[in-house]
Amino acid sequence: MADSGEVLFCYLDESGDLNFSPTGSRYYLYTALAVRRPLPLHDDMLRAKYSIVLAGGDLSRSHSTNDFFHATEDAPVTREAAYGVLRAHSHELRVYSCVADKAALPDGMRDQAAFYSRIAGELVGGVLRDEYVREPYGHVCVLLDRIPVHKKRSAVLGSIKRRVKISAMERGASYNVRPMESQSDFGLQAADYCSWAIYQQRTNGVDDYVGLLGGSVARIEELSFEGAWGEGK
Repeated sequence: MADSGEVLFCYLDESGDLNFSPTGSRYYLYTALAVRRPLPLHDDMLRAKYSIVLAGGDLSRSHSTNDFFHATEDAPVTREAAYGVLRAHSHELRVYSCVADKAALPDGMRDQAAFYSRIAGELVGGVLRDEYVREPYGHVCVLLDRIPVHKKRSAVLGSIKRRVKISAMERGASYNVRPMESQSDFGLQAADYCSWAIYQQRTNGVDDYVGLLGGSVARIEELSFEGAWGEGK
């Protein structure tokens, strides 16, 4: 798969909702966690999970049968453990987020499929052009949680794949894009924690959780409607 150069893993996660009415979230964030060697992160997330289980604690505040990390629902002790892992690995992680103030969106971007395709495309394109990932890699593997757009899901996934293909080909790399359930992958769960931290900062003015990510936060930018995010900056 990656005969020339390393593999770049890019995990994608969202915060907020795609409800564009006044009852929806003000902000929608799409966040990427990029890492070249994900297994040490995965191992430590697993260790953190079992340390809580062996201590007799519940991972989640909402239901005791929850067996994966999910920042919105997790108990304080679980959040502390998860952010401890992310802080310990901050030197090898890069976090990027594209933020949309939904009230400021032009009418043409209030279609769920069009909006999701745009924000996901801008995020992925920006990440793969960033200095951190411009080092040689032979393959880029993009993993994302289920696509929240029920209608036109295949079309939305296709638009993400096209953006990844363009960026990967510019580097002479192969690629694959794989939707997965976040419950099955610690990288996606780590990306969820990164996205939740930035969402708390943007929505509630709470900087503490972003601070716990250490120096791994590389880029937080507004969704633009002129040109491509990450180009010429």
